[in-house]
Amino acid sequence: MIVNGDDYKEFVLDNGLQVGIKLTPALTSYGYLSIHSGTVHEEPGEEGLAHFLEHCLIGGGTRKFSPDLTRAITSRFDWYNAQTAFEETRIIVDILTEDIPLFLDYAAEVAFNPTLDQKIVDQERQRVLREIADNKSSPEFVAMREYRNKVFGSHPVNRYGLGSEDIVRNTTREDLEKIHKRRFGASNMKLILVGAMPDDIETLVHENFANKPTGEKKEPNIYPKLESLEETFVLERSAPELLNRDSPKESTAIMLIAAHAPSYEDEDYRKVQLLSTVLGEGANSRLFRELSMQRGLVYSVSADYDGSNNAGLISINGKIAANKTDEAREAIFNVFKDLRERKISETELAQIRKRARYQVAKSFESNSGIAGAIWKRWIWDITPESYLAELDAITVNDIREMANKYLAEDATYGILIRNPLKKDK
Repeated sequence: MIVNGDDYKEFVLDNGLQVGIKLTPALTSYGYLSIHSGTVHEEPGEEGLAHFLEHCLIGGGTRKFSPDLTRAITSRFDWYNAQTAFEETRIIVDILTEDIPLFLDYAAEVAFNPTLDQKIVDQERQRVLREIADNKSSPEFVAMREYRNKVFGSHPVNRYGLGSEDIVRNTTREDLEKIHKRRFGASNMKLILVGAMPDDIETLVHENFANKPTGEKKEPNIYPKLESLEETFVLERSAPELLNRDSPKESTAIMLIAAHAPSYEDEDYRKVQLLSTVLGEGANSRLFRELSMQRGLVYSVSADYDGSNNAGLISINGKIAANKTDEAREAIFNVFKDLRERKISETELAQIRKRARYQVAKSFESNSGIAGAIWKRWIWDITPESYLAELDAITVNDIREMANKYLAEDATYGILIRNPLKKDK
Protein backbone atom coordinates (compact mmCIF):
# COMPACT_ATOMS: atom_id res chain seq x y z
CA MET A 1 0.00 0.00 0.00
CA ILE A 2 2.99 2.32 -0.04
CA VAL A 3 2.45 5.21 -2.45
CA ASN A 4 5.62 4.98 -4.53
CA GLY A 5 7.10 3.00 -7.42
CA ASP A 6 6.93 3.49 -11.15
CA ASP A 7 3.21 4.29 -11.02
CA TYR A 8 3.73 7.27 -8.67
CA LYS A 9 5.38 10.56 -9.54
CA GLU A 10 6.01 13.36 -7.08
CA PHE A 11 7.73 16.63 -7.88
CA VAL A 12 7.79 20.33 -7.13
CA LEU A 13 7.73 22.88 -9.92
CA ASP A 14 10.23 25.73 -9.87
CA ASN A 15 7.44 28.06 -8.71
CA GLY A 16 6.76 25.90 -5.65
CA LEU A 17 3.66 23.96 -6.72
CA GLN A 18 3.78 20.49 -5.14
CA VAL A 19 2.49 17.72 -7.40
CA GLY A 20 1.61 14.07 -6.77
CA ILE A 21 0.40 11.76 -9.57
CA LYS A 22 -0.64 8.18 -8.90
CA LEU A 23 -1.63 5.85 -11.75
CA THR A 24 -4.23 3.20 -10.89
CA PRO A 25 -6.16 0.56 -12.88
CA ALA A 26 -9.34 2.65 -12.53
CA LEU A 27 -11.23 3.86 -15.58
CA THR A 28 -11.77 7.31 -14.06
CA SER A 29 -9.60 10.10 -12.69
CA TYR A 30 -9.82 11.96 -9.39
CA GLY A 31 -7.93 15.09 -8.46
CA TYR A 32 -7.86 18.40 -6.72
CA LEU A 33 -5.96 21.62 -6.55
CA SER A 34 -5.56 22.72 -2.93
CA ILE A 35 -4.82 26.35 -2.12
CA HIS A 36 -3.51 27.21 1.35
CA SER A 37 -6.21 29.82 1.82
CA GLY A 38 -9.02 29.17 4.29
CA THR A 39 -11.27 30.94 6.73
CA VAL A 40 -8.52 31.10 9.37
CA HIS A 41 -6.41 33.29 7.05
CA GLU A 42 -9.01 36.04 6.89
CA GLU A 43 -7.89 39.30 8.45
CA PRO A 44 -10.17 41.40 10.70
CA GLY A 45 -12.97 42.77 8.56
CA GLU A 46 -12.73 39.88 6.08
CA GLU A 47 -14.84 37.30 7.91
CA GLY A 48 -16.59 35.21 5.28
CA LEU A 49 -14.57 36.42 2.31
CA ALA A 50 -12.52 33.24 1.77
CA HIS A 51 -15.78 31.41 1.12
CA PHE A 52 -17.20 34.29 -0.94
CA LEU A 53 -14.05 34.39 -3.06
CA GLU A 54 -14.32 30.65 -3.77
CA HIS A 55 -17.87 31.16 -5.03
CA CYS A 56 -16.74 33.94 -7.35
CA LEU A 57 -13.68 32.09 -8.64
CA ILE A 58 -15.43 29.02 -9.97
CA GLY A 59 -17.95 30.91 -12.08
CA GLY A 60 -16.63 34.44 -12.37
CA GLY A 61 -14.61 34.01 -15.53
CA THR A 62 -10.89 34.12 -16.26
CA ARG A 63 -8.64 35.80 -18.78
CA LYS A 64 -9.11 32.78 -21.02
CA PHE A 65 -12.67 31.70 -20.21
CA SER A 66 -15.76 33.88 -20.01
CA PRO A 67 -18.22 33.27 -17.14
CA ASP A 68 -20.53 31.42 -19.54
CA LEU A 69 -17.65 29.24 -20.72
CA THR A 70 -16.51 28.42 -17.17
CA ARG A 71 -20.02 27.19 -16.39
CA ALA A 72 -20.03 25.13 -19.58
CA ILE A 73 -16.67 23.59 -18.60
CA THR A 74 -17.76 22.61 -15.08
CA SER A 75 -21.00 21.15 -16.42
CA ARG A 76 -18.88 18.81 -18.54
CA PHE A 77 -17.11 17.38 -15.51
CA ASP A 78 -18.86 14.23 -14.31
CA TRP A 79 -18.42 15.22 -10.64
CA TYR A 80 -17.17 18.61 -9.60
CA ASN A 81 -17.02 20.60 -6.40
CA ALA A 82 -15.22 23.53 -4.82
CA GLN A 83 -15.06 24.04 -1.08
CA THR A 84 -13.59 26.36 1.50
CA ALA A 85 -12.34 24.87 4.74
CA PHE A 86 -10.52 26.13 7.82
CA GLU A 87 -7.07 26.15 6.20
CA GLU A 88 -7.63 25.60 2.49
CA THR A 89 -9.72 26.04 -0.62
CA ARG A 90 -10.09 23.04 -2.93
CA ILE A 91 -11.17 22.59 -6.53
CA ILE A 92 -12.11 18.91 -6.88
CA VAL A 93 -13.10 16.66 -9.78
CA ASP A 94 -13.93 13.00 -10.36
CA ILE A 95 -14.02 12.61 -14.14
CA LEU A 96 -13.26 10.55 -17.19
CA THR A 97 -9.61 10.63 -18.15
CA GLU A 98 -10.37 12.43 -21.40
CA ASP A 99 -11.30 15.52 -19.35
CA ILE A 100 -8.05 15.73 -17.37
CA PRO A 101 -6.43 18.21 -19.84
CA LEU A 102 -9.50 20.43 -19.59
CA PHE A 103 -9.52 20.25 -15.80
CA LEU A 104 -5.85 21.28 -15.56
CA ASP A 105 -6.45 24.18 -17.95
CA TYR A 106 -9.56 25.27 -16.04
CA ALA A 107 -8.04 24.89 -12.55
CA ALA A 108 -4.92 26.85 -13.47
CA GLU A 109 -7.00 29.64 -14.98
CA VAL A 110 -9.42 29.84 -12.05
CA ALA A 111 -6.62 29.81 -9.47
CA PHE A 112 -4.28 32.29 -11.16
CA ASN A 113 -6.19 34.39 -13.70
CA PRO A 114 -9.69 35.11 -12.42
CA THR A 115 -11.42 38.21 -13.73
CA LEU A 116 -14.09 38.19 -11.00
CA ASP A 117 -16.80 39.46 -13.33
CA GLN A 118 -18.86 42.08 -11.46
CA LYS A 119 -22.17 40.54 -12.49
CA ILE A 120 -21.07 37.16 -11.14
CA VAL A 121 -19.74 38.76 -7.94
CA ASP A 122 -23.15 40.32 -7.31
CA GLN A 123 -24.95 37.07 -8.12
CA GLU A 124 -22.71 35.05 -5.82
CA ARG A 125 -23.06 37.66 -3.09
CA GLN A 126 -26.79 36.95 -3.02
CA ARG A 127 -26.20 33.21 -3.04
CA VAL A 128 -23.72 33.41 -0.16
CA LEU A 129 -26.08 35.63 1.84
CA ARG A 130 -28.82 33.08 1.21
CA GLU A 131 -26.47 30.28 2.31
CA ILE A 132 -25.74 32.12 5.57
CA ALA A 133 -29.44 32.71 6.12
CA ASP A 134 -30.23 29.04 5.50
CA ASN A 135 -27.52 28.00 7.92
CA LYS A 136 -28.67 30.37 10.63
CA SER A 137 -32.28 29.29 10.09
CA SER A 138 -31.47 25.67 10.86
CA PRO A 139 -33.13 24.53 14.11
CA GLU A 140 -29.85 23.67 15.84
CA PHE A 141 -27.90 26.81 14.91
CA VAL A 142 -28.38 28.90 18.07
CA ALA A 143 -27.83 26.02 20.47
CA MET A 144 -24.77 24.78 18.59
CA ARG A 145 -23.18 28.24 18.54
CA GLU A 146 -23.76 28.54 22.30
CA TYR A 147 -22.24 25.09 22.81
CA ARG A 148 -19.22 25.77 20.59
CA ASN A 149 -18.62 29.13 22.28
CA LYS A 150 -18.41 27.40 25.63
CA VAL A 151 -16.24 24.52 24.38
CA PHE A 152 -13.84 26.44 22.13
CA GLY A 153 -14.09 30.02 23.42
CA SER A 154 -11.77 32.32 21.48
CA HIS A 155 -9.75 29.51 19.89
CA PRO A 156 -9.41 29.99 16.10
CA VAL A 157 -11.35 26.78 15.33
CA ASN A 158 -14.45 28.52 16.67
CA ARG A 159 -14.56 30.91 13.72
CA TYR A 160 -17.88 30.88 11.90
CA GLY A 161 -16.75 29.89 8.42
CA LEU A 162 -19.56 31.58 6.49
CA GLY A 163 -18.68 34.86 8.12
CA SER A 164 -20.54 38.12 8.54
CA GLU A 165 -23.54 39.10 6.44
CA ASP A 166 -22.58 42.78 6.67
CA ILE A 167 -19.05 42.09 5.41
CA VAL A 168 -20.27 39.92 2.53
CA ARG A 169 -22.96 42.47 1.69
CA ASN A 170 -20.51 45.38 1.52
CA THR A 171 -17.43 43.69 0.03
CA THR A 172 -16.22 44.98 -3.31
CA ARG A 173 -14.62 43.13 -6.19
CA GLU A 174 -11.37 44.89 -5.25
CA ASP A 175 -11.55 43.47 -1.72
CA LEU A 176 -11.75 39.96 -3.15
CA GLU A 177 -8.83 40.67 -5.48
CA LYS A 178 -6.68 41.64 -2.48
CA ILE A 179 -7.29 38.29 -0.79
CA HIS A 180 -6.59 36.45 -4.02
CA LYS A 181 -3.32 38.29 -4.53
CA ARG A 182 -2.26 37.63 -0.94
CA ARG A 183 -2.86 33.87 -0.87
CA PHE A 184 -3.07 32.41 -4.39
CA GLY A 185 0.55 31.78 -5.33
CA ALA A 186 1.92 28.48 -6.63
CA SER A 187 4.09 28.06 -3.55
CA ASN A 188 0.87 27.81 -1.51
CA MET A 189 -0.73 25.15 -3.69
CA LYS A 190 -0.74 21.36 -3.99
CA LEU A 191 -2.03 19.30 -6.91
CA ILE A 192 -2.97 15.63 -6.51
CA LEU A 193 -4.10 13.45 -9.43
CA VAL A 194 -5.04 9.78 -9.05
CA GLY A 195 -6.45 7.22 -11.47
CA ALA A 196 -6.18 6.68 -15.19
CA MET A 197 -4.07 9.49 -16.66
CA PRO A 198 -3.08 10.70 -20.14
CA ASP A 199 0.35 9.47 -21.22
CA ASP A 200 1.63 13.06 -21.23
CA ILE A 201 0.24 13.98 -17.79
CA GLU A 202 3.50 15.44 -16.49
CA THR A 203 3.85 17.58 -19.61
CA LEU A 204 0.26 18.80 -19.14
CA VAL A 205 0.97 19.79 -15.55
CA HIS A 206 4.07 21.74 -16.59
CA GLU A 207 2.29 23.43 -19.50
CA ASN A 208 -0.58 24.64 -17.31
CA PHE A 209 1.22 25.51 -14.07
CA ALA A 210 4.99 25.98 -14.53
CA ASN A 211 4.69 29.58 -15.72
CA LYS A 212 2.36 30.68 -12.92
CA PRO A 213 3.59 33.13 -10.25
CA THR A 214 5.18 31.76 -7.11
CA GLY A 215 3.57 34.23 -4.74
CA GLU A 216 4.60 34.70 -1.15
CA LYS A 217 5.11 31.35 0.58
CA LYS A 218 2.83 31.14 3.62
CA GLU A 219 4.01 29.01 6.52
CA PRO A 220 1.59 26.76 8.43
CA ASN A 221 -0.30 28.47 11.22
CA ILE A 222 0.67 27.74 14.82
CA TYR A 223 -2.42 27.58 17.01
CA PRO A 224 -2.75 28.01 20.75
CA LYS A 225 -3.51 24.89 22.75
CA LEU A 226 -7.18 24.44 23.58
CA GLU A 227 -7.40 24.38 27.35
CA SER A 228 -9.69 22.15 29.37
CA LEU A 229 -13.00 23.62 30.47
CA GLU A 230 -12.86 25.32 33.84
CA GLU A 231 -15.95 23.40 34.90
CA THR A 232 -18.48 20.98 33.48
CA PHE A 233 -21.50 22.63 31.90
CA VAL A 234 -24.87 21.28 30.78
CA LEU A 235 -26.98 23.15 28.24
CA GLU A 236 -30.49 21.80 27.79
CA ARG A 237 -32.33 23.57 25.02
CA SER A 238 -35.71 23.11 23.41
CA ALA A 239 -35.85 21.37 20.02
CA PRO A 240 -39.51 21.40 18.95
CA GLU A 241 -38.66 20.13 15.47
CA LEU A 242 -37.66 16.81 17.06
CA LEU A 243 -41.10 16.24 18.62
CA ASN A 244 -42.83 12.99 17.72
CA ARG A 245 -46.33 14.35 17.22
CA ASP A 246 -47.93 10.92 17.12
CA SER A 247 -46.37 9.96 20.44
CA PRO A 248 -44.63 12.91 22.18
CA LYS A 249 -43.24 10.76 25.00
CA GLU A 250 -41.39 8.70 22.37
CA SER A 251 -39.63 11.75 20.94
CA THR A 252 -35.88 11.83 20.31
CA ALA A 253 -33.40 14.24 21.88
CA ILE A 254 -29.89 14.96 20.62
CA MET A 255 -27.07 14.75 23.16
CA LEU A 256 -23.52 15.96 22.59
CA ILE A 257 -20.69 15.51 25.08
CA ALA A 258 -17.22 17.00 24.61
CA ALA A 259 -14.11 15.94 26.54
CA HIS A 260 -10.71 17.59 26.28
CA ALA A 261 -8.16 15.46 24.39
CA PRO A 262 -4.59 15.77 23.07
CA SER A 263 -3.72 17.34 19.74
CA TYR A 264 -2.21 15.39 16.85
CA GLU A 265 1.20 16.72 17.94
CA ASP A 266 0.89 15.01 21.33
CA GLU A 267 2.43 11.57 21.89
CA ASP A 268 -0.92 10.32 23.25
CA TYR A 269 -2.92 11.07 20.13
CA ARG A 270 -2.87 7.64 18.48
CA LYS A 271 -3.80 5.94 21.76
CA VAL A 272 -6.71 8.34 22.23
CA GLN A 273 -7.81 7.71 18.67
CA LEU A 274 -8.01 4.01 19.50
CA LEU A 275 -9.82 4.77 22.78
CA SER A 276 -12.42 6.71 20.76
CA THR A 277 -12.85 3.67 18.50
CA VAL A 278 -13.43 1.40 21.51
CA LEU A 279 -15.86 3.93 22.91
CA GLY A 280 -18.08 4.65 19.95
CA GLU A 281 -17.21 3.32 16.51
CA GLY A 282 -19.62 0.77 15.12
CA ALA A 283 -22.06 -1.77 16.48
CA ASN A 284 -19.44 -3.43 18.71
CA SER A 285 -18.47 -0.21 20.49
CA ARG A 286 -18.94 0.13 24.23
CA LEU A 287 -21.49 2.97 23.94
CA PHE A 288 -23.61 1.21 21.34
CA ARG A 289 -23.67 -2.06 23.24
CA GLU A 290 -24.62 -0.37 26.52
CA LEU A 291 -27.03 2.37 25.41
CA SER A 292 -28.63 0.72 22.39
CA MET A 293 -28.46 -3.03 22.75
CA GLN A 294 -28.61 -3.34 26.55
CA ARG A 295 -30.81 -0.42 27.55
CA GLY A 296 -32.68 0.58 24.40
CA LEU A 297 -32.06 4.27 25.10
CA VAL A 298 -30.73 5.11 21.65
CA TYR A 299 -30.87 3.86 18.10
CA SER A 300 -27.50 5.39 17.22
CA VAL A 301 -24.60 6.72 19.27
CA SER A 302 -21.01 7.40 18.27
CA ALA A 303 -17.71 8.79 19.48
CA ASP A 304 -15.20 10.77 17.47
CA TYR A 305 -11.72 12.10 18.16
CA ASP A 306 -10.30 15.16 16.43
CA GLY A 307 -6.86 16.45 17.38
CA SER A 308 -6.38 18.96 14.57
CA ASN A 309 -5.37 22.60 15.00
CA ASN A 310 -4.17 22.04 18.58
CA ALA A 311 -7.82 21.77 19.67
CA GLY A 312 -8.19 18.12 20.68
CA LEU A 313 -11.63 16.78 21.60
CA ILE A 314 -13.38 13.49 22.13
CA SER A 315 -17.00 14.03 21.11
CA ILE A 316 -20.01 11.83 21.87
CA ASN A 317 -23.11 12.20 19.69
CA GLY A 318 -26.30 10.30 20.42
CA LYS A 319 -29.98 10.31 19.53
CA ILE A 320 -31.50 9.70 22.94
CA ALA A 321 -35.00 8.89 24.18
CA ALA A 322 -36.15 12.40 25.10
CA ASN A 323 -37.81 11.29 28.35
CA LYS A 324 -34.70 9.41 29.48
CA THR A 325 -31.85 11.89 28.93
CA ASP A 326 -30.69 11.71 32.56
CA GLU A 327 -30.52 7.92 32.38
CA ALA A 328 -28.65 8.10 29.08
CA ARG A 329 -26.13 10.58 30.39
CA GLU A 330 -25.52 8.44 33.48
CA ALA A 331 -25.05 5.38 31.24
CA ILE A 332 -22.47 7.19 29.10
CA PHE A 333 -20.43 8.18 32.13
CA ASN A 334 -20.70 4.63 33.47
CA VAL A 335 -19.10 3.45 30.21
CA PHE A 336 -16.28 5.95 30.86
CA LYS A 337 -15.93 4.53 34.37
CA ASP A 338 -15.79 0.96 33.14
CA LEU A 339 -12.99 1.83 30.70
CA ARG A 340 -11.07 3.49 33.54
CA GLU A 341 -11.42 0.54 35.88
CA ARG A 342 -11.15 -2.49 33.58
CA LYS A 343 -8.90 -3.24 30.68
CA ILE A 344 -10.47 -4.12 27.37
CA SER A 345 -9.79 -7.66 26.22
CA GLU A 346 -6.97 -8.64 23.90
CA THR A 347 -9.64 -10.05 21.59
CA GLU A 348 -11.39 -6.67 21.39
CA LEU A 349 -8.11 -4.90 20.66
CA ALA A 350 -7.22 -7.45 17.98
CA GLN A 351 -10.60 -6.89 16.30
CA ILE A 352 -10.04 -3.14 16.24
CA ARG A 353 -6.63 -3.61 14.62
CA LYS A 354 -8.20 -5.93 12.06
CA ARG A 355 -10.89 -3.33 11.28
CA ALA A 356 -8.17 -0.71 10.82
CA ARG A 357 -6.40 -2.93 8.30
CA TYR A 358 -9.68 -3.35 6.45
CA GLN A 359 -10.34 0.39 6.40
CA VAL A 360 -6.87 1.14 5.03
CA ALA A 361 -7.17 -1.59 2.41
CA LYS A 362 -10.64 -0.36 1.45
CA SER A 363 -9.45 3.22 1.04
CA PHE A 364 -6.86 2.06 -1.49
CA GLU A 365 -9.64 0.65 -3.67
CA SER A 366 -10.74 4.19 -4.60
CA ASN A 367 -8.92 7.03 -6.29
CA SER A 368 -10.12 9.47 -3.64
CA GLY A 369 -8.84 7.20 -0.86
CA ILE A 370 -5.39 7.05 -2.44
CA ALA A 371 -5.42 10.84 -2.82
CA GLY A 372 -6.19 11.04 0.89
CA ALA A 373 -3.18 8.84 1.66
CA ILE A 374 -0.92 11.13 -0.37
CA TRP A 375 -2.29 14.16 1.46
CA LYS A 376 -1.75 12.60 4.90
CA ARG A 377 1.86 11.82 4.05
CA TRP A 378 2.46 15.35 2.81
CA ILE A 379 0.75 17.15 5.69
CA TRP A 380 1.23 14.84 8.68
CA ASP A 381 3.99 12.49 7.51
CA ILE A 382 1.66 9.51 8.05
CA THR A 383 1.69 6.47 5.79
CA PRO A 384 -0.68 3.48 5.96
CA GLU A 385 2.25 1.37 7.13
CA SER A 386 3.26 3.77 9.92
CA TYR A 387 -0.38 4.10 11.02
CA LEU A 388 -0.86 0.35 11.32
CA ALA A 389 2.50 -0.06 13.06
CA GLU A 390 1.49 2.54 15.65
CA LEU A 391 -1.79 0.71 16.30
CA ASP A 392 0.05 -2.58 16.71
CA ALA A 393 2.22 -1.00 19.42
CA ILE A 394 -0.77 0.07 21.55
CA THR A 395 -1.67 -2.24 24.44
CA VAL A 396 -4.80 -2.80 26.52
CA ASN A 397 -3.00 -1.04 29.37
CA ASP A 398 -2.53 2.02 27.15
CA ILE A 399 -6.28 2.21 26.50
CA ARG A 400 -7.05 2.09 30.20
CA GLU A 401 -4.40 4.73 30.88
CA MET A 402 -5.94 7.06 28.29
CA ALA A 403 -9.41 6.56 29.76
CA ASN A 404 -8.12 7.55 33.19
CA LYS A 405 -6.31 10.55 31.74
CA TYR A 406 -8.95 11.97 29.39
CA LEU A 407 -12.25 10.49 30.62
CA ALA A 408 -11.51 10.93 34.31
CA GLU A 409 -14.22 11.21 36.93
CA ASP A 410 -13.00 14.70 37.90
CA ALA A 411 -12.49 15.86 34.30
CA THR A 412 -14.64 18.67 32.93
CA TYR A 413 -17.13 18.04 30.16
CA GLY A 414 -19.30 20.11 27.88
CA ILE A 415 -22.83 18.74 27.43
CA LEU A 416 -25.58 19.89 25.09
CA ILE A 417 -29.04 18.30 25.10
CA ARG A 418 -31.53 19.42 22.47
CA ASN A 419 -34.80 18.09 23.81
CA PRO A 420 -38.27 18.49 22.25
CA LEU A 421 -39.86 17.91 25.67
CA LYS A 422 -37.91 20.85 27.11
CA LYS A 423 -39.52 24.30 27.13
CA ASP A 424 -37.08 27.22 26.95
CA LYS A 425 -37.72 29.93 29.50
